[in-house]
Amino acid sequence: MSRTRFVIASVILIGAAPALAMPPLEDMVRVAEFTGSSISPDGRMLAVATPVDERTCLTVLNIEDPTKTPVVHQSCPPGGESVMADGLIWANNERIIFRTTRQLGSLAQPVFTGRIFAINADGRRGDQILGPRPGSVVFTLVEVLDVLPEEPDIILVGSWTYAAQAERLNARVERVNIYNGRSAVVLDSPLQRGSVLADSEGRIRFVTGSDVAGEQRFSWRRDENSPWIEFKSPFDSDISPLRFTEDGKAIIVSSRQQGELGLWRVDLEKGERSPLLLDERSDVRRVIYDRSRERVIGAAFEPDYPVVKFIDEDHPDAVLWRRVMASFPGRQVNISGFTRDGSRALVTVRSDREPRRWYLLDAASMEMRFLKSSMGWIDPTKLSTREPFRIRARDGLELTGYLTLPPDGREENLPAVIVVHGGPHGVYDDWGYDMEAQLLASRGFAVVQLNYRGSGGYGQQFERTGYRKWGTTMQDDVTDATMWLINEGIADRERVCIYGGSYGGYATLAGITREPDLYACAFTYVGVYDLDMMHRLGDIPERPEGRAFLDRALGDRRSDAADIAARSPVNHVARIKTPLYVAHGRKDERVPIAQYNALTRALDAANIPYESLVFPNEGHGISDPENRVKYYSELLRFLQQHTAPRGN
Repeated sequence: MSRTRFVIASVILIGAAPALAMPPLEDMVRVAEFTGSSISPDGRMLAVATPVDERTCLTVLNIEDPTKTPVVHQSCPPGGESVMADGLIWANNERIIFRTTRQLGSLAQPVFTGRIFAINADGRRGDQILGPRPGSVVFTLVEVLDVLPEEPDIILVGSWTYAAQAERLNARVERVNIYNGRSAVVLDSPLQRGSVLADSEGRIRFVTGSDVAGEQRFSWRRDENSPWIEFKSPFDSDISPLRFTEDGKAIIVSSRQQGELGLWRVDLEKGERSPLLLDERSDVRRVIYDRSRERVIGAAFEPDYPVVKFIDEDHPDAVLWRRVMASFPGRQVNISGFTRDGSRALVTVRSDREPRRWYLLDAASMEMRFLKSSMGWIDPTKLSTREPFRIRARDGLELTGYLTLPPDGREENLPAVIVVHGGPHGVYDDWGYDMEAQLLASRGFAVVQLNYRGSGGYGQQFERTGYRKWGTTMQDDVTDATMWLINEGIADRERVCIYGGSYGGYATLAGITREPDLYACAFTYVGVYDLDMMHRLGDIPERPEGRAFLDRALGDRRSDAADIAARSPVNHVARIKTPLYVAHGRKDERVPIAQYNALTRALDAANIPYESLVFPNEGHGISDPENRVKYYSELLRFLQQHTAPRGN
C-alpha cells in the first residue's frame, strides 16, 4: 500500500504543552452545552439547541447586553421530543420556529416527527402549528421553505405525508400562520417524496422527488401557468438543487458525481451544465450564501483539511468571509447567519482541539465579540492535533483518514486504537473536534479513524462502492489502515486494539473474526452482528424506504441469504482469539438488544470469553452523564489492560 501523511504546520496554532496533566475523564465526556444556533433578525437574541437530560431543548439568550442575565427562557417540546438542532428559525423578531425529532440515542440519526412548533422568544404562546398530533400513525417529513419578511405572520412549509396504507406521497407546499396554525395549500407537487424550489420572484418552478428505491426525479415549469416538464439530470449521481439563478433560466446544484464534485449551473431549457466550484475529492460539505441568502457565493469542502472556495472572489460577502477567516487562522469558520439588515452576523469557529465557539460580528467595523463556547471547560492546550493521512487500499482505491497522536509528542511504537465510525453510508470522520479521539490520545494512544469505502463525503460512487461489501472489502480497508499504522512505526504491532459502535461495532467484531491475530483487544457497543436480523428488527425496516435501503446496502435477504449469513460475524465467533468487550443499551430501537443477545449466546456456545455491560435505560448510544462516565471508564480500563507493555 502506498500512503501519504499530511503535516500542515500553518493550521496548528495552539502550542501543544508537553507533560501536562491529562484532562479529567468527567470533563472530556460531558456533552456540549449548546449545539445548533440561530440569530434573531434584529441581532438582539440567539436561539440555541441545548441538551437536557436525554433530549434537546430550546434556549433563548440575550446577546444585546452582556451585562444582563443571558438566558431569556428555556423550553422543551412536549411528549419527550427534541428540538431539531440545525433547524432553528426566527420567523420575526418575536417568534421562533422549530421542528421536532425523537432521539434514539447519541449514535442514531434523529427520527423526524413531522411536527412544527412556534414559540415567542420570552416563552409565551408556544404551540404546535403543523403536523400530526402525538401518537398519530401518519408519517410526515416537513421543511420550512421560507420566512416572508413582508408577511411576518406567515411561513412557507413543504411536506409529504403518508399512512402505512397510503399510495400518494406527493410533496405539498402550504402557507402557515405561525400564531394560530391556520394553513392554505399553495401547491401539490407532481412528484413524490421531495421538495420544491422557488425562483427569485417566489414562484415555485422546480420540484424534486424520489421513488421508494431512492432514485431521484425532477420536474420544472416555465411559469406558474405552464405545465410541468420532466427534467432529466445531466449527472449520473444524486444532485441537490440549491437556488435559481437571478434570470430564472438555470438552477445551481450540488453534484455528488465522482470526478465532478461541487457546484454547477444547469440550464433548464437546454439541459446544459457548467462548473462553478469543483473539488477533486470532497463533496460539498456546506453551501455558502450571500447575506440575503438569495445567492450562492461559495462552498466548503473537506478533502482532508477544511477548504472554502468562492465563485466570485470579489463578491463583497466573499471578501467579508476571507477577512473573518483571516481572524481565525487554522480554524474552521462559518458565518451562520446575518441579521435582517445585514449589519451583524453570527460566526462559529472550531478546530481539531477546540469545540465550537460563537462570536457576534459587526460587518462594518469587523469587530467580533465572543458570545459562548459549546464546551467552555475544555482546555485546547492539553489536547492533540489531528492530521489527515491518505493510503492506497490493496485494490488501489485512495482512502482518507485522521491520525490523532498523544499530546506529549510521542510518535513511535505506541499503543493504538482503530476507531471505526458508525453509519456507515453517508457518515464520515472529519478534521474537527472529536471527543473520543481526544480522550484516547490524552491517555497515550495513537488513534486512527478511516473513511473506508462506503463512507460519505467523497462522492456517491465512493459511498455506493461499500454496498453489499460489509465484512469484505469495507473490512479490508480497516485492516489496511491498521497495517499502515504499524508499518509506519507509529504503533506497536502487539498493542493495537479495534473499537466502534453501531456499524463500527459490526466492523470491530468482523475485524477479529476475519483477522484473528491482528488486534490485541476489541471493544464493541450497540453493534450489528447478524445482518439478517438487521433486515427484520429495529426502526429501519419499519418503512418501505428503510427496507429498500437495507436491500441495497446489505443484500436481499431472500435471494442473498447465504452471502448475508457469511458476512454476519455472529456466525464466525469460533475464530475469535482476541480479548473482547461487548456493550449495549436495552432500549436501543435502531439496533435492538436482540443483536447483543444473539452474539453473547454464540460466544457462550463456543466457549469464547468476553466482558459485557448492558445499560437498562440507554438507547443507541450513551446519553446519561453518569452512564457516560462509567462507559468510558470501562473502555479505558479495558484498552489499557490489553495494551500495557509486556512485563508490566
